[in-house]
Amino acid sequence: MRVLVIPDIHLKTWIFDRAEDILKSGRADRAVCLMDMPDDWNMEFQTERYRETFDRAITFAATFPDTLWCYGNHDVSYPWGRLETGYSPYAERTVISKLEELENSLRDPAQINIMQRIDNVLFSHGGLSLGFVKWLDANLPDADIDDVTAAVNNASQKYL
Repeated sequence: MRVLVIPDIHLKTWIFDRAEDILKSGRADRAVCLMDMPDDWNMEFQTERYRETFDRAITFAATFPDTLWCYGNHDVSYPWGRLETGYSPYAERTVISKLEELENSLRDPAQINIMQRIDNVLFSHGGLSLGFVKWLDANLPDADIDDVTAAVNNASQKYL
């Protein structure tokens, strides 16, 4: 299976256009989006761009319903109240409501999470280290990979 990894979006809707072209051409079978939808340099007042970006993601999700989504630090910073560089207080309500709309548009809530797995490949926005896995639970390094993924996805936001 050929998986297209969609990188950080940061208000660039054209990335979804390009991903759509690749998927429709058959050069990839499915996609994983590493998200980081909001925030870009000097765009904090461009709240309409925030709305357009999430609307484009929702359209992409409808067109390619098997796409998996990995929350990025810029995505969760809004609902978690953890300010990241580029955080826009002007777009806060838009990001929170549109992120929820994206989540609700997916066929399965598990399609959007901190970490995803396809076959023997793990996908996440920020990576995964053995140290973090041990820190979550000393027994996790010897656990089944699905247990590791579940532990990361179910970890408290204070650890993520």
